[in-house]
Amino acid sequence: MNDRRSIQDIIPPARSRPVRPQVTPVMSEEAQPPHPTQPPLPPRMSRSRSGGGALPFIWVALITVIVLASIVGLMSTVFHSADVTVTVSEWKSDISGTYDAGGESSLAYTPLVIADQRTKSVPATGSEEAKVRAEGVITIYNAYSTKTQRLITNTRFESPSGKIYRIHAPVVVPGYVLVNGAKVPGQITAQVYADEPGPEYNTGPTEFTIPGLKGTPQFKDTYARSTDAISGGFIGQRAVVDKAVRDEAVLALKAELDRALRDAIGTKTPAGMTVFPDSALVTFREGQDTADGDNALLTVNGNLEAPMFVAEDLARILAEKVSIDTSLSLTLKNPSEIGFTNTASSTYQPGSPFSFALSGIGNIGLIFDPEELKTRIAGKGRAELESVRREYPGIQSLSVTVYPFWLSTIPSEGGIDVEVISALDRTR
Repeated sequence: MNDRRSIQDIIPPARSRPVRPQVTPVMSEEAQPPHPTQPPLPPRMSRSRSGGGALPFIWVALITVIVLASIVGLMSTVFHSADVTVTVSEWKSDISGTYDAGGESSLAYTPLVIADQRTKSVPATGSEEAKVRAEGVITIYNAYSTKTQRLITNTRFESPSGKIYRIHAPVVVPGYVLVNGAKVPGQITAQVYADEPGPEYNTGPTEFTIPGLKGTPQFKDTYARSTDAISGGFIGQRAVVDKAVRDEAVLALKAELDRALRDAIGTKTPAGMTVFPDSALVTFREGQDTADGDNALLTVNGNLEAPMFVAEDLARILAEKVSIDTSLSLTLKNPSEIGFTNTASSTYQPGSPFSFALSGIGNIGLIFDPEELKTRIAGKGRAELESVRREYPGIQSLSVTVYPFWLSTIPSEGGIDVEVISALDRTR
């Protein structure tokens, strides 16, 4: 058999279609379809607990507790404070009556001395030749002894520049007193005059030694000071002023000085002392008229003296009169509202007795130091406050509010505010 196949036996392959090139149609930019949005990535599979997955709840709670504890600790330190309200005893009583001071009485006193000066320029009518010594007021102090120290006429006082000034009348300087354990020198004022005329003796406030006491124990602790200028020293032509013009100007200066001196009593009274404004005596000294161009410069010096009592001593005398417990540390809180009349003398010579009359309703209250209380209660708990209060017999009540509210102890340092309330105010 012939294995050859004829051409007809061969089946021709299917005719394939001609391949045409694919043409992509050109589209305008506006017509182009938007880019397909990428599908979101599948969420990251959380790790299994066995592989250290989400932070355990116990760790979250622990961190929260630590943060809260830090905040509380910070607030307890930074904002730790306390408000303290103290109610102290106080009485209103009629203290009108007559009292004795100085001498053998139990109520001692020293003078409060305030000096000031006023000047005014007025038209001059001429001039004249003059030689004038400077003069002024000094305060003499005795810090050496509780006994008085007598200084005779013409006692010398020496300034740091070596200039000599003298008193023209004898004085007795009282001894010192103790106020709350501190020495308060006895003092008295005196008029001094320069040894010679001339402007070189004019000086501002300064200190003086007493040459006559050199070589004695008194020299260091018996001294003087001027609180105002020593002035008026002059050699040459000085202005002359019409008398009527001068008198009117001087009168106005004295009235102005009187007001200023009395207004200064409150600020010049030392702590622990009491002065009745009505007790003040004001004296004036006219200075030399000096040329001021075509005018004359008038000068008036004023000097105020008032008896100054140790506050506790005075309050004790008053408390005895109105039957208040004198074992307390007391003070008169309203001396400016009490009338004062010197019934025996027109001047105050320390060490010399005098009588005075008071009229009015006095507020007698406890002497209380808020700063001392702060020291006593610092760092203490509320339960300890009552024992502290009992240390102050005049305190009627003591209440404390501590901040932040969760704290129960008072700050150890700072942050303590004390408000003092009178028992009289509490009952109104």
